[in-house]
Amino acid sequence: MFKYTSKVLPKHTKEFLVEIDWEIINVKQEESFAELMALVTAPGFRKGKAPKDVASQFINPEKVYERVVRKILPEMYKELIDKENLKPVVTPSVELTEAKANMPWKLTVQVAEIPEVKLKDYKPQISALHKKAIDDKSKATDVTDSSSNDKPTKDPKAKTLAPLSQVFTTLLANAEVDIPDLLIAEEVNRRLSQLVEDVRKVGMTVDQYLSSKQMTLDVLKANITKDSDEMYKLEFILAKIAEIEKLAVEQAELEAIMANARTAKEKEIAKSNLAWYETLLRKQKVIDFLNYL
Repeated sequence: MFKYTSKVLPKHTKEFLVEIDWEIINVKQEESFAELMALVTAPGFRKGKAPKDVASQFINPEKVYERVVRKILPEMYKELIDKENLKPVVTPSVELTEAKANMPWKLTVQVAEIPEVKLKDYKPQISALHKKAIDDKSKATDVTDSSSNDKPTKDPKAKTLAPLSQVFTTLLANAEVDIPDLLIAEEVNRRLSQLVEDVRKVGMTVDQYLSSKQMTLDVLKANITKDSDEMYKLEFILAKIAEIEKLAVEQAELEAIMANARTAKEKEIAKSNLAWYETLLRKQKVIDFLNYL
């Protein structure tokens, strides 16, 4: 069906230069054109009834190309994943670079993989944060009991914790992880789209919003990019700690979530979101672990 060459890009990204056989392209192109023809309403003809030579005047070739790529991409991508043992972390970037009749089509596919996390010895620093929180509280309340300098007990009500933001900052400073640009770009686009929607709902334009914040679009994008990068770094760091410390979510915990669903609809929703619940529970286990260092 296709052949490809590959190269490694920075930040856990691989690029594949793919050639799709014309025989495959020709079949998918005919299918795509027929599908678009069925949507055409040409003068003098009912919808979908215009002959091919007439309908072609109303069909943008790029729309045909898009459909062809969408048709061949799933099988091609699955084969790439299997052959190259890829571990994608986000949908691939696909660019059609050459589309000539009777010739193989050429695509450039970039795949971002799960990044490697290198943890330094963060535990002493987080323990020091908690001890400082206890000492600061002791000084503020004039508590002289020497037990206030001991390691916190496992009673959450009796424990004085360092702010979680400080714990997270310490983790970020004690880990090496490069987030793929594709993953950051997707998150930035998602947040910008959401911002545009939110701004429109309150009757403002994006320019008015930026003016009210005394900010340019470039600065906004840079801020969102930085925030997205730190967010994903932290997500992967927490996942790495869970892996190292074997902080797994038990099946009974997931079953308890299902048990709380009262109606068939709620059970269906809970079941479809079990992976998300598992991620949240595991993250909470990591946070609990960090709180008792």
